[in-house]
Amino acid sequence: MGILYYSAQHRVALATDPLVLGQEPEEETLPDPVEVDERNCYFIRVFDPQAPMSRCLDQLPFVNATKIYPHGLRELSFLNRVGLTRIGPINIRVSSSKLSEDRYHSLLGYLSDRYANLVFSFQTPVGENYRREGIGKDIPYIEFLFLDRFLLGSPSRIGIIASLILCDPHRKLERIHVHRPPAEVAQMNPAAIEEMLLAPHRLARVGSHLAVSATKLAERFRARTGQSLFPSEIRSEEKRHTFDTCENRFLKFFLEQLARKVGMLRKFLATEQDGYLNPEIGKKIQILEQSLAMLLTAPLWRDVGTMVQVPVNSQVLQKKDGYRQLFRLYCLLHRMTICDFDAPDFRSILETKNIPLLYEYWCFFVLKDILDGLAPPLSADPIVVSNACEQKVVVGYRVAYPGGVVLHYNRTYGSPVESYSHEMRPDLVIHHNGRGMVFDAKFKVAEDGSFTPDDIDKMHAYRDSLKGIIGAFIFYPSRNTDPALFRAHHGTTDYEGVGAFPLIPDEQGCPSEKQIGPIAQAVAAFLASSGSPMGGD
Repeated sequence: MGILYYSAQHRVALATDPLVLGQEPEEETLPDPVEVDERNCYFIRVFDPQAPMSRCLDQLPFVNATKIYPHGLRELSFLNRVGLTRIGPINIRVSSSKLSEDRYHSLLGYLSDRYANLVFSFQTPVGENYRREGIGKDIPYIEFLFLDRFLLGSPSRIGIIASLILCDPHRKLERIHVHRPPAEVAQMNPAAIEEMLLAPHRLARVGSHLAVSATKLAERFRARTGQSLFPSEIRSEEKRHTFDTCENRFLKFFLEQLARKVGMLRKFLATEQDGYLNPEIGKKIQILEQSLAMLLTAPLWRDVGTMVQVPVNSQVLQKKDGYRQLFRLYCLLHRMTICDFDAPDFRSILETKNIPLLYEYWCFFVLKDILDGLAPPLSADPIVVSNACEQKVVVGYRVAYPGGVVLHYNRTYGSPVESYSHEMRPDLVIHHNGRGMVFDAKFKVAEDGSFTPDDIDKMHAYRDSLKGIIGAFIFYPSRNTDPALFRAHHGTTDYEGVGAFPLIPDEQGCPSEKQIGPIAQAVAAFLASSGSPMGGD
């Protein structure tokens, strides 16, 4: 019949054939979720033109806006997407032959870890007072990426962290001075005796019939004052353990901040309920809210005061289990704007699970790992232009290495100086001594599983039009291990030309050694030819 979903309540139907949506179906079909294949075409129709969902369909990334059908019929394409998503009340699971949902999550985990390391590698804070306005702008989808990676999972990481903290919370031994009745004081120091003489308001008259009047101390008071006096309170120094430490104050503050942040994320994402939304995000946020609320109700926090300074140099925060995980997450959320990747990209990755975009980010970190293996990076930052009105990213992101080697992500080559035709922006470029090597991530393959000639043609365009580029290559998702390299006329090595490197993540989201080897060899050869010590001999 072709009907995949029909809800009489919402008057919306999803089908594989547009002809069956000519009239409203008579029987409900409510699978949860609806199973679709990213390679196929689907059609959706809302039979009530006044329904909110009817007005929001054109805003969905799945809708083919170039094709217009009568009566509100819309064509849907889930090409290059995978996993759960949602259109209004319809939960949809997209399957892909190119990347399974499990491998997608492993790829996302690899990306999150590398992004976290990039945030953590540079400009680490060495001491800062907490100011509410100092947290920086919120980037909800990147924040959720970190929260998901570092607090959720199976088993729940936030549950493990809570157990580690509550089973062995940090405490300190403190000395306190209190005034107690003499009978409760086991030991006095000379300072306490001196204080008694200087504080007559703590002395009381005692009758001769009381046993204390016969003590040596009472006799000395009578000899000095001519009166029968005895201390009503004695200043005593006591030692006790307390949980009111700088580290616990920080944890209490950060957990409360996390709880507020998760609530804000829930409200932010709830604004999309009439459109698309990955249902997994809502479920994970609910788990986070419940877990944080349970942790914050622990009796430990009752005696913990208000934080006034982040103790960033504390060895407890840096090394103690439970504490160090939350401190690392705090630093990531607090400092992540130094790695100012495009937040809408992460929205697309997390909500609509845009595979090519995720693959592009993944390839950046794979190439960065190769360069990191040759020499540790010196800095990483967005390239910005400053003026009196604004700061904006104009030419992407840059990681600098020793000897002037630079890895660019999404660098823009302006025309006519850097590109003699028109402005171009390759995905990845390695630069040194005025020479460059381009890599473009292409998450697509030909019918035989190889790269497509059109993508190689674009590499010719990069190599020909961009100043200083001597080699341009694509990464494409294949399990092959042998690259296809085409040496240019008069080229002396294979990296002087164009070509294609197969590159696909394994079950853990990592590239295989067999695929990484040829890429690393080409990078090292390029660096050696340009005179960089990173290229080796």
